[in-house]
Amino acid sequence: MAKIRSNMLLEGLSGKIGLTLVVQKNGIIRSRPKKSQKSRSAGQKKNNSLFSDAVAYFHKVESDPSLMALYRKKCRKGQRVYNRIISEYMRRKAG
Repeated sequence: MAKIRSNMLLEGLSGKIGLTLVVQKNGIIRSRPKKSQKSRSAGQKKNNSLFSDAVAYFHKVESDPSLMALYRKKCRKGQRVYNRIISEYMRRKAG
């Protein structure tokens, strides 16, 4: 595959171009991936629902400064509060 090192037209560009092309951060242009025709399994549907609930819980915590401060204290070095809340919620509810 040919590579272009410096392209003024695509510099800083990433995302969709129309319905067929995708430009990645590294400047690679490719066709859009096809959506899978397989339906999700029961376990996948359950996990998707659980993740949606976890994100909703994060937004609830985010609006409460005292809860947010509590979760900030629980975070390890370099860990984001969002990741901590999602991880804790999913572990608590899944197990």
